[in-house]
Amino acid sequence: MKKIIKFILPILLLVSLGINLNLILSKNPTEKFRNSEDKNLEIYKYLDSMQLANFEAKYNTGQKLVVYIGRPTCEDCNNFDKIFVKYIKQYDLSSKMIYVNVDELYKNKSKWERFKQTYDIKGTPSLVIYENKKVISKLDFEEMHGFTPDDIKKWMMENNLAEESDK
Repeated sequence: MKKIIKFILPILLLVSLGINLNLILSKNPTEKFRNSEDKNLEIYKYLDSMQLANFEAKYNTGQKLVVYIGRPTCEDCNNFDKIFVKYIKQYDLSSKMIYVNVDELYKNKSKWERFKQTYDIKGTPSLVIYENKKVISKLDFEEMHGFTPDDIKKWMMENNLAEESDK
């Protein structure tokens, strides 16, 4: 009986270890993917998005555009989104602003640099108001070396996107 236990016990331990190891290895990539997907899609629940070509076409007409320029792979943007979503809901910004995802553009250094120069931003996240192909106002995270929720609210109020009486 002792020989059987000595033989079966290591086999059971190996099988158990193999099952647990398989669960651990298969779970982590899925969890990372699922979490990044949730972050990537969050802003789309609250703001209409515009493809880059459509944004450029509208910009070139000179019409007024209120734009959030961001990237789902930008950690600063993801942190900003958590704060900004509250303002979008509170001040009904979904009807006043569009989201332009520059993630693909960011992957090509020369195109990204040209975009930043053309649209007068330093990086993401950026809130920008364009009219007549010029920046009327902007809140640029890179240019300001970060900004606070109070900076965001002040910018929105200065640009008539939020009213002080709203709470």
